[in-house]
Amino acid sequence: MKRILSRVVTGLAAASLFLGTAGRAAAGSVDPSTLTPAPPSDARCHTAGNQVICDTVLNSYPENEPAFDAPCGTLYMTGTDLRNGFRYYNSDGLMTRRHVTSQVNGTLSLSPSGAGPTVRITGHLNWWGYWPEPGSDGDGIQTNHGVDIRISGPGLASGFMLAGNFLPDGTARGHLTAFSDDAFAQLCAALGA
Repeated sequence: MKRILSRVVTGLAAASLFLGTAGRAAAGSVDPSTLTPAPPSDARCHTAGNQVICDTVLNSYPENEPAFDAPCGTLYMTGTDLRNGFRYYNSDGLMTRRHVTSQVNGTLSLSPSGAGPTVRITGHLNWWGYWPEPGSDGDGIQTNHGVDIRISGPGLASGFMLAGNFLPDGTARGHLTAFSDDAFAQLCAALGA
């Protein structure tokens, strides 16, 4: 009985892989360099109806890299910044929309070598951008959602956080305590400064 079950599961897995690959192969592949603005060179682009969709990945792994300045000094980050995106292009190859998700996890220190006290930095957000003039430069008109930045450590509680909805007109709703004088004082104290 175990052999039969094993063969059935193996057969289903193989069929699933085949059908998934066949679906991707059926979609027309598109050379990213023919699109405006061009996506990263490693983007996977394909036709989908009357548009082109590109899957993008932009991951970085900072190690004691300058993140931002605080009143007590430059903060250095070690961790991950993982981003997955989709770019949407019209039938003329001009970008009209973009969606990105980002996951940030790491530590911050006042030391360029990462020595001394550290605090944790996290971010879990996504953003949509659209271009009223397809194919134009820049970030388009963008709306962000989620936890943009949260720093946690001794004495910080939720004192250093940007989380919520950030709209194209500059308004924001949510937990918006990061980068205030109080938040910087708590952050610097948590880092022993």
